[in-house]
Amino acid sequence: MSDFIPELKLFGPMVTTGNISILTNSASLKTRPRINFVSGAGFSITATDDATNYKTDITIGGKAAGYYGSFCDTTTQSAAAANTAYTMTLNTTVEANGVSIVSGSKITVAYAGTYNLQFSAQVENQNVQIKDIDIWLSKNGTNVTNSNTRLSIPETHGGTHGHSVPAWNFVMTLAANDYLQLNWSVTNTDVSLKYNAAQTSPTRPAIPSLIVTINQIANLA
Repeated sequence: MSDFIPELKLFGPMVTTGNISILTNSASLKTRPRINFVSGAGFSITATDDATNYKTDITIGGKAAGYYGSFCDTTTQSAAAANTAYTMTLNTTVEANGVSIVSGSKITVAYAGTYNLQFSAQVENQNVQIKDIDIWLSKNGTNVTNSNTRLSIPETHGGTHGHSVPAWNFVMTLAANDYLQLNWSVTNTDVSLKYNAAQTSPTRPAIPSLIVTINQIANLA
């Protein structure tokens, strides 16, 4: 009779950490089992041979959670000239893991993957006429094709400046150390990204000029 060689298959994408033992009649097999892993991204595998006891110990563990960042800016960002490109800045890290702000505006990822970038900007218009703002994305200093959007910001009315909050998201596949930037231009310098301090009556939080969150949605490792 031929030798009995078991085959164990483990399917991903996520398996909790633990050890695998192959037994027969409550005793370890005195043969080297063949173990075949069929999986996608999502877990790590380490193997340790134990020749003395005729076994290989396999440890399977889930990969670390996806990388992320939450950032904002607590200054008013102004355009010195109309119809000129400017880069939005971020001066505050709320929390982050594997993502950081470099040189005040570069949303930089330490690890490769596909990321979802979301933002909202508090745009204010102090002019008595409607004015426009364009907002677009760049990657590693180069404008991303088809990423621009134009909005018309309401004029000052009844002594109150006009406001609008552009907010949308981009999905981008990035290599380690790639960076993204949000860029803007206006048709009149009366349009700015406005920061407002915390207020009372009622008590409410400050309004950042820009809020950005980014999270990894696919791991390319």
